[in-house]
Formats: sequence, C-alpha cells, structure tokens
Amino acid sequence: MALAPALFHRTAPGFECAYTDLEAGRKQAVQLTAAGLTADLHAAWRYLCTHTSRIAAAGFCMGGAISVVATTILPIKAAVSYYGAPRYVEALAGGRWGDRVHGPVLFYWGGRDAHIDAAARSVVATEMDRAGKPYVNVLFSDADHGFNCDARSSFHPASSAQAWALTQAFLDAHV
Repeated sequence: MALAPALFHRTAPGFECAYTDLEAGRKQAVQLTAAGLTADLHAAWRYLCTHTSRIAAAGFCMGGAISVVATTILPIKAAVSYYGAPRYVEALAGGRWGDRVHGPVLFYWGGRDAHIDAAARSVVATEMDRAGKPYVNVLFSDADHGFNCDARSSFHPASSAQAWALTQAFLDAHV
C-alpha cells in the first residue's frame, strides 16, 4: 500500500506541474510550514495504521526530504530519501533533527546533482553520525538529480535499477 499526501492542498488545491517547471514547484514548496506538514503526516499515519503496522516513508526530491522529516515526527520503521534536499529537512524538522529520527534511513544522491553538492550531502551524514542513528548513504557518481524518474532527461537507468533493488532490500530488512 502507498499513500501520497497532497502537500500543497492548503496553498494550491489540485496543484500539478511538469517535472521541468521547477520554479512552480519551488513556489509551492516554500509555502509549506512545519505545522501544516506535521498535521498532514499525522493524518497519513492515522489512516495507514488502520491498514498495517508496517509503515515506512519514501520520497523523491522534496518528497525525499519529507520522508526524513516524517521519521522525526512519527514512529515509522524506516525511511528512504532519493535526493532529498538537506535544506528542506533542516527547514521543516529544525536543528538537531537527527536526534528525533525513529528508524534507519536510506539516502540516495547523484554525484552530478548541481542542486545537492558534496557539502550538502555531508551535512546529512554528519547529523546522522552525531545523533548515532543508523543510515545508508549511497552516491551514484554518474547520476544527476532525478536519476530515478524516467520522465526526466536526467533519468539514469543503471542507477535507477540498482537503487530500486536496494530500496526493496532495505525495506524488507527494516519494515
């Protein structure tokens, strides 16, 4: 079972945009608040708990960051973050967010990602290490941001296939 909350329902009900229209997406993303996101994550949690106790979060780009935020708010079993911008995690979860992580986290990064450079990736690993939380940090050196999306020019089939296999194994092990 998968559930994808409509995170922009407060600011732009029914919002959709093309993968290439990053500016439209950013305009909505900056309007997210920690309080609104927390309420949405709790609502999703309550719904999922009526169906299963094996709950994890996974997301791509901003959704990847939100999957990390989710594990700081909810007692989920694990989280998977595909190229989730560390600045969103910090903005929505606050400082020392690693202390609040409930389950192991699998992070994916593209080595050619101009949006999330080595310094930004290092912030995530440093925070997880500081907090003593379990995580896996995977860098696909030839991949760019969005490497898992076959609707983008940055799609990288080899990285996508490897990431999906590891995601399934990670979730099988932890959820």
